[in-house]
Amino acid sequence: MEAATRAPGAGSASDLALVLDRSGALRIVMQDGWSPEGLRAHYGARAVYQVTHTPDGVLVEGRGPGLSCSLRARSTRPAVHPALQPALPLYTVVSPRLLP
Repeated sequence: MEAATRAPGAGSASDLALVLDRSGALRIVMQDGWSPEGLRAHYGARAVYQVTHTPDGVLVEGRGPGLSCSLRARSTRPAVHPALQPALPLYTVVSPRLLP
């Protein structure tokens, strides 16, 4: 849960699923459009842990045969619309008076 709350926010590439398959191998997959049960069926998994970021925080859902759990952590960062987040400058303006 700590790693999930430190990842970037909603809609980022950090929305993923951890899939534990029958052989015990751990797969990390993008969770776009998948439900935990759909991932279990598709990969023949013993357990699936799905990490989803929302504007309010992060949700981690775990599913196994006959078992499920959900953990939710609220964001401690203020909500900022992506358009208002600082961006890298596209160009630099230099005054000719500052050039040698």
